[in-house]
Amino acid sequence: MPGTKRKRGKDSYRLEVCIGTDYMGNPIRYSKTVHCKSDKEADKELAKFYAECESGNYAKESNFTVKQLCDTYMNEHAKYTLKVSTCSKYNVIIRNQIIPYIGNQKANKITILKAQQWANQLYETNLSNKTIHDSVSLIRTIFANGKRWGLISSNPFANVTLRPLEEKEADFYTKDEVFLLIEKLAHVPEEETTYKVATILDLFTGLRASELCALKWENIDFDNALLSVQHNRAYVHGYGIVEDTPKSKKSKRTISIPQVCIDILKDYQLFQKKERIRLGSKWKSSEYIFVNNFGAPIFPRNINRWFPEFTVREGLRRITFHQLRHTHTSILDYLGVNELEISRRLGHSQLSTTRNTYTHIFKKTDTEMT
Repeated sequence: MPGTKRKRGKDSYRLEVCIGTDYMGNPIRYSKTVHCKSDKEADKELAKFYAECESGNYAKESNFTVKQLCDTYMNEHAKYTLKVSTCSKYNVIIRNQIIPYIGNQKANKITILKAQQWANQLYETNLSNKTIHDSVSLIRTIFANGKRWGLISSNPFANVTLRPLEEKEADFYTKDEVFLLIEKLAHVPEEETTYKVATILDLFTGLRASELCALKWENIDFDNALLSVQHNRAYVHGYGIVEDTPKSKKSKRTISIPQVCIDILKDYQLFQKKERIRLGSKWKSSEYIFVNNFGAPIFPRNINRWFPEFTVREGLRRITFHQLRHTHTSILDYLGVNELEISRRLGHSQLSTTRNTYTHIFKKTDTEMT
């Protein structure tokens, strides 16, 4: 008979069945305790138990804790299939939102109620609704993979209910504010030239800061006024500065740039040549466009830090550097560029992403930009 039984008391039997192996080659074990008056009755229960296990209707016995399941997901899946920036984000969620609450609990013992109670606990902290949604989304994925690998039998987090996410309107500069920004940038000190050029280029291209930091001179086609986005370069917590491919396939793109950008890039290129001569051996030659005062690639976070400080210093309404991307979108909409072209220019993977992010801009631009 498949499976084994062990008598544990006067009328108690421990049943155990092994069916197949998990992704690591270990036997998948099922077990339970039954109360029977005789060996014959226990044999019937064992046969019934085997049938339940074979059909997938009984939970597998697993000693995996939630923490171990998370570690397995990160080490055996995320490490090899996801971008470093995504892995870093997931590690933070696991460390802060999962392990402290349910890390030591057996993964197979998490019920739907326990899963909901965990999410409810997160709401009692100061976490944003978005962070809680991200946390639940991650653990759903981890448990789904654990189930696929044969480590657990169910995914209780698939049924967790959450507060709906509120749509957050993207802030942007109006037409008058754009003109004022350009006027203020004209008087930026020479030592801040890199930030001035990055800001103007972002205003007219809508690139992500990480995409700007990865730009090399070879990505600019001066003759045809084109800019090619092929990589991003960012500081990732726990990994340092990482250069990688863009967020999605459509984020790799070639876009047109106005003559004002061509002119300012040529001036910036000349400025760098003069600095290289002035500094001599102190200059660190780089193929990147945006460099520090000694020619080395700019630290990726510096642009995001400089811009808000610049707006305060110059008496401009404070927005983030990323919100220049939103401003670029509003300019395009004001100029009558269709949504599909805007989406392609921004490097969104789907048109729906553009619509969901910028619906209010498309509705308000006519009044906001005038």
